[in-house]
Amino acid sequence: IGEGVARAMWKNTVDYEIPEIPRITYDEAMRRFGVDNPDTRFEMELCDLTENDVIKDSSFAPLQDAEMVKAFVVPGGAGDTSRKTLDSYTAFVKSYGLTGLLYGKVNGG
Repeated sequence: IGEGVARAMWKNTVDYEIPEIPRITYDEAMRRFGVDNPDTRFEMELCDLTENDVIKDSSFAPLQDAEMVKAFVVPGGAGDTSRKTLDSYTAFVKSYGLTGLLYGKVNGG
């Protein structure tokens, strides 16, 4: 109903046709973005690394017993992101109950 009302208002007031509004299920939003109301403009989808052989075979303690390992790629972020910024991201995720943030930088590849 809400989409129909919004489309009708735009059409009737400024003669603009709103294109179809994409929809995804709650489960898909949580799987792909980690939140139930994702801002899809930035294409920051999570990658599930839980079954990745490198992760599963890792001797790095935080990964050994991890029930789930997810990541996202920040194009161009390796060169522009300071340690101070990464530390602020770590503090941010800790405020949501996570134990920390694992990050890595890859240049040119």
